[in-house]
Amino acid sequence: MFLNGEVDFCDVPTQYRDSIIGQPGIRCHFPLPPMSVGVAHFEFDINPTSPYGNIFDYGVLDETGVPRDFFGNPDYGIDVRKAFIHCIDFNTFLTTVFLGEAMQPPTVIIPPITYYDPEIQKYEYNLTKAAELFHTWPGLWDTGFTIRLIYKQGSSGRQFLCEMLATAVNSLNPAKFHVEVLGLDWASYVAAMNDRQLPIFLSEKFADYPDLHSFVYPYYHSGGTYAARQGYSDPVMDALIDEGIRTPDGPERREIYSQIQQRAIDIAPALPCT
Repeated sequence: MFLNGEVDFCDVPTQYRDSIIGQPGIRCHFPLPPMSVGVAHFEFDINPTSPYGNIFDYGVLDETGVPRDFFGNPDYGIDVRKAFIHCIDFNTFLTTVFLGEAMQPPTVIIPPITYYDPEIQKYEYNLTKAAELFHTWPGLWDTGFTIRLIYKQGSSGRQFLCEMLATAVNSLNPAKFHVEVLGLDWASYVAAMNDRQLPIFLSEKFADYPDLHSFVYPYYHSGGTYAARQGYSDPVMDALIDEGIRTPDGPERREIYSQIQQRAIDIAPALPCT
C-alpha cells in the first residue's frame, strides 16, 4: 500500500528495507532503533493436555515426547534450557533475519537503558557445550525426546529461529532427538501460550517507559506477565527486582541491576534473541 501511494507513511520491516531505500519521492528515517527486545521463553510446567506433542508426567523421559518439567525440572531443567540456548547460531540469525541491524543482548536489559552492564557475558553458539549439557540429565541422551516448536504464522523471523534451533538440536543426536516445527495462526498461538501448552513461546516487548524495570519485572519477576506464563519463580530474583525499583538512581541501584543481569545469565529462565 505504501509503494502504491495508498498510505503516506509506514514502518518498514527489515526484510523489505532494500525495496524502500533509494526509491524516488520516499524519505527514510533510517536506522531508527526501537527500544524493544525479542525473547524466547521456556515453559517450566507444560500443560499435559497440550495438543502439540506428548507431554509426560514430571521427570518421565520418553523418546516420543517430553516431561512437563523438561525445562523446569529443579535438578536438570537449567541444563536443558542452556543446551537449547547454545544451539542458536546468533550471528546467522541476526544477519539473515535482521540484515545485521539487531544485536544479541545478554539479558532483557538492553542498551541504551541506564545500568545496562556491558561486562555481562552473553551466551554463545556452542554445539559441543550443548551436547555436554544434554548428558547431564541421567538417561536423556540415550532415551531421547520429541518436542514441537511453535511460531506465529506469517512471522518469517520466528519461523527461521525455530527451524534453525530444530536443525541444530537434532544434529546432536539424530537417532534420538526429534525437534519439530509448526506454525499457528495468531489467535491459536495466543490461546495456547496462555494455556501453557507451548514448550517454548516467543514474544517481543517495547518499553513502556525508559527504565530497566519496564523489562525486568515482566520477564524476570514471578508476578510479571511473561514469567507467570512460564511458571518461572525465583525468590532471589524477585527480591532484587523489588529492591531495584525502590532504590534511587546511583551506584547502589547500578549494582542491584548488575546482579539481576548476572543472575538472569546464571539461571537462563528465558533467552533474549534480539
